[in-house]
Amino acid sequence: MSSLLATSLLLVGLLQIATALPEALVTKPIRARADKQVCLDSSGCSGSTPQCTVDAREIWPICCGQGQKAFYGQCWDVPNDDDIDVCVAESRREGTLCSLTQNYYCACIPGTIRSLCRCCRSDQVLDLYTSQCADR
Repeated sequence: MSSLLATSLLLVGLLQIATALPEALVTKPIRARADKQVCLDSSGCSGSTPQCTVDAREIWPICCGQGQKAFYGQCWDVPNDDDIDVCVAESRREGTLCSLTQNYYCACIPGTIRSLCRCCRSDQVLDLYTSQCADR
């Protein structure tokens, strides 16, 4: 059997498995009680952080406030419900929101620690010498 045919059969099988799973198990948290939301990993969310949110970078659920998005184990307020990315310092305790909706992205200098990352416009790059965004 050729590798292309084997790969195609594998992809078809995975697609069949994914479509056979109930949507609630894949995309939606489980509601246990009206005042508490239980994530698929059995953690519970309530109070000021009632929303079970999947961390976009670490891929685990954490509890966030309504409308917040999770990156690197932290909840972030999202202005105007923008599609965002987060540039974080090495400690991952502080960061800057980059609005993908407004054509910004998180630019990093290759081969360096994450503290050398900045939000740049899509037509800019991060300058190796100044650590600032510069036109391409």
